[in-house]
Amino acid sequence: MEFLIQLDTWMLLGINSAHHPALDEIFSWITGRFTWIPLYAVMLYLLIRKERSNSWIPLLCVIGMITISDQIASSLFKPLLMRPRPCHLDELKPLLHLVNNYCGGAYGFYSSHASNTFALFVFWGARSGKPLATLLCLYALANSYSRIYLGVHYPSDVLTGILAGFICARLFIFIEAKIKARVSLTLKY
Repeated sequence: MEFLIQLDTWMLLGINSAHHPALDEIFSWITGRFTWIPLYAVMLYLLIRKERSNSWIPLLCVIGMITISDQIASSLFKPLLMRPRPCHLDELKPLLHLVNNYCGGAYGFYSSHASNTFALFVFWGARSGKPLATLLCLYALANSYSRIYLGVHYPSDVLTGILAGFICARLFIFIEAKIKARVSLTLKY
């Protein structure tokens, strides 16, 4: 276990130490709360155009999926496990390059950013064409990587978030199929 903790810290410091002012701005922008609103708007437009009158089903599933994905990480795992973010540890803080002194909340296991973005990628990627699926994959990877680059998450926080997002998306793909089948059955009668 000690080896894994050291490996996690070593990987974090390796990624975080490869900083550059331009990359600082790019990754700070990538992880921003409002950066991706245009992408979400395009996704919503494509959803409504494709699904038409049933667009409320996947939209409801996305809202539920992101809420569940985020709250499991933020309200369950982080307070339960109380693993400090690396940028809050006195022994690591001097070794980390923090962009704009940003550190985030006290606890970091596991990454909500990684979980939420990968949930979106898996859910939407399964239904969209290759260009949008590729863009969503790049978005999820860049957003997840930015959390390590910025020094606010260990790689294991991000990898666990990716796995949690994948599981949450698969669950909501299943739920969506069940709802659509029920609605289709109801409309027949």
